[in-house]
Amino acid sequence: MKKFKTILSLLLAVLIAVGTFAGCNDDNDTTEFLETLAFTLELIDSEDKSEAFNLTTTQTNHDGQGVTTPTLGEVMRTEGLTEQTGLIDTINGITADWDTDEAYWAFYIDGEYALQGIDDTTVKNGAAYKIVYTIGFDE
Repeated sequence: MKKFKTILSLLLAVLIAVGTFAGCNDDNDTTEFLETLAFTLELIDSEDKSEAFNLTTTQTNHDGQGVTTPTLGEVMRTEGLTEQTGLIDTINGITADWDTDEAYWAFYIDGEYALQGIDDTTVKNGAAYKIVYTIGFDE
């Protein structure tokens, strides 16, 4: 009788565990895809070669927590154009090294020099972003 109670207890514990984990799925995820954002990104490398990308990303609203719009940096990492966050020195396999030759990546939004970096720039529909390999500052 004691063996029967032990087996019954174990079976009950397994059923409870299965029921608990069955409720832990993403069926309750209410991510709403709000808008597809299309924009252009032009990269100009150290040899003045230009490469243009027509990119898209999606605004979302996850579980009613508010609209989330990806940053340009997030999109570039998704597209494999950079792996870095923060101060970016390598884009599309090309490194700009300030310590070697005062090289950096200049960032422009709709033709204007940007006052923030790609990780602080949320993507805007129809925007034109340009990142240019640059040596030194013009005075």
